Amino acid sequence: MSKGVAAGELVYLRPIDEGDLETIFLGASQDEEARRLTGTRQIFTRESVEAAYQRLWQDPDRVDMAVCRMDDDLVVGEVVLNAVDAHNHSANFRIAIYDGFRGRGYGTEATRLMLDYGFRVRSLHRIELEVWSQNPRAAHVYEKVGFRREGSRRQSWLDEGRYYDTWIMGILAHEFFRD
Repeated sequence: MSKGVAAGELVYLRPIDEGDLETIFLGASQDEEARRLTGTRQIFTRESVEAAYQRLWQDPDRVDMAVCRMDDDLVVGEVVLNAVDAHNHSANFRIAIYDGFRGRGYGTEATRLMLDYGFRVRSLHRIELEVWSQNPRAAHVYEKVGFRREGSRRQSWLDEGRYYDTWIMGILAHEFFRD
């Protein structure tokens, strides 16, 4: 593979490195919509982003990848497997596509690539996530790549004075490879 750990037509995934921290700071932590839809309540500084990644890079239960555009190597987001449980062969999934890059198919392709990586390379059996009902765009992408809604926690998330459900979604390796 010529680019990254996993490559598609639009994007490829590669490990996040120190050179990406400024992009992450500007792209994710300063994006109000992304913070709101991912449940991030705090505002980050450059220093706090750097300190967080210094810790995350030492965590064996995480895989953090930059989502890079195939045509120009621009970092357009990040995708993460966290809470990797080696005993149960499971992990949690998280993605953020930065402002200005949403709606172009990057998130869908990055999600597929990370699931393939998790199931093939990390030998996971199950990958799960949580998404709030006020984010139907994300839920649609997750369902499109094979995640299934497994349950919900009713009115568990308060956002701008309104309660939303938390949807629990999961996908198993054989479901991913069947599609």
